[in-house]
Amino acid sequence: MDEDSKRNENGINIPGGPYRPSSIIDRQGLANVEIRERVTKKLQIHDFDSSEKDRSMNFSEEEYQVVRLIATEGVSSGNEPAIRYKAITALAARPSVENFNTISDLARFGEDFYIRGYAMMALGHTALYAHLPILLVGLKSEERFEGSAAARAIENIIRRTSAAGVLAHVKAIGDREGEERFQKILDQVQHGVSRAEPRKTESNSNVTT
Repeated sequence: MDEDSKRNENGINIPGGPYRPSSIIDRQGLANVEIRERVTKKLQIHDFDSSEKDRSMNFSEEEYQVVRLIATEGVSSGNEPAIRYKAITALAARPSVENFNTISDLARFGEDFYIRGYAMMALGHTALYAHLPILLVGLKSEERFEGSAAARAIENIIRRTSAAGVLAHVKAIGDREGEERFQKILDQVQHGVSRAEPRKTESNSNVTT
């Protein structure tokens, strides 16, 4: 193609000519971006800690894959921490091996006490006795937020199941210190004392529950 043919009708010289070859767009990549944007928007506008109704908001299985991804992404992902905390809480609403294993991993091995604390509260929302061993470990944490979160989670399990059932499972675990701390929570519940949601502003001093 000569230089004259590379000029458009206004006489402007366009490097490489006025035409470009077609490019193939990865539509699957675009679909993934759309799903993530949709999930992020849902997480932004809903308060998953406020009520059972909000926690049970309907995500498709395809969307839950993205929720799990967001829940496990660290600070390097650039996500707002609040979005990650909501993703962790949202996982408790769908009983599945993948969701519960993700929450359990974060409660046990999360990179900081905020992540572990939010994951423990999510475990409390499931009301499953099977999560009590992890919560007893959190109950003994030296980080105030983490310990308060574990206590709130245990309280939630007691209220949604039965004090006798939770006590039986705690005793079976054989954690003497955890059992003593649990007994204090049980006494509060039986006297009608409701524990407030732990605040991120709480100091990291030793926890007394």
